[in-house]
Amino acid sequence: MYGDSEFAAKRAKELGRHCTNFTALSEDFEAFISWIRSVDCLIASRLHHCIIAVAAGIPVVAVDLYYSEKTRTSKLREFMSSC
Repeated sequence: MYGDSEFAAKRAKELGRHCTNFTALSEDFEAFISWIRSVDCLIASRLHHCIIAVAAGIPVVAVDLYYSEKTRTSKLREFMSSC
């Protein structure tokens, strides 16, 4: 969605890692939870993915694409700040 996969693949390559994308969230929530628990760290720009990772105890790096100097906040920023 919105180029997330390309962004993630580029960042992973820069770090010498591979990128695993899971796109079946709406089809199979249990598989998504299992997948999230299998990663060492989740890099995400979507609020709900970050919420699920935090709930599962998985380290998260949140990439906030919606933060702006004008508003000075976003839902993702507020959530991650509270964690």
